[in-house]
Amino acid sequence: MSLPVVVTEGLWGLAETLFMLLVIKGSRLIGNNYLARKTIHMGAGLIFLSIPFLFSSPLVPTLLSAFFTLYTAYPRLKGRLYNWYQLSGNYGDIYFTLMATIIIPVTWYYDLWAGVIALLFMAVGDAVTGYVRWMVYGGRVKGLWGTLAMITCCVPVGYAIYGATHGWRVAWIGGAAGIAASLVEKLETVDDNITVPLTSLLLMWLLGLVYRPAF
Repeated sequence: MSLPVVVTEGLWGLAETLFMLLVIKGSRLIGNNYLARKTIHMGAGLIFLSIPFLFSSPLVPTLLSAFFTLYTAYPRLKGRLYNWYQLSGNYGDIYFTLMATIIIPVTWYYDLWAGVIALLFMAVGDAVTGYVRWMVYGGRVKGLWGTLAMITCCVPVGYAIYGATHGWRVAWIGGAAGIAASLVEKLETVDDNITVPLTSLLLMWLLGLVYRPAF
């Protein structure tokens, strides 16, 4: 990258870091640990969506994700949780940032938009289902209405973005990944910040390999 590009992308990275710090600190005003986490997810979703437009290499967004992995891990190491959104014994916030740190560089030169879609399912899709579950059940209950809300969010998001970036004849692959993400989110065996992006990303890759050549 040329020096002007490095400076520009560095400034974008700084702006996004400050934005996320503002979202994290501002979520304290919500006064609800669960909803604060979902609000942080929404803020991260905006960052994920901006990545292909603002950066020409994975360096800055990967460093940004790594920074927030350390940011979320630090209070746990010190034994002083950011208790307005962190939970003792629940490491979902670390898994969230860690998956972004892994997926961004892994997908960058192969299929970045599939990586972005998977991260949006983890961020925005999970936030939407969380808001609905709070309204319907009053807490973190993996009930049907939350799953339906996530499907309603993820399927059109996956369909639209995958179609716009890969071709509308295979847009259904993004929609199928949205359904898969919503179903695995309901499982309790592994943290959904791991299962949602990995399952949807692998499905998009596999279906893309099988069906794209036919078109």
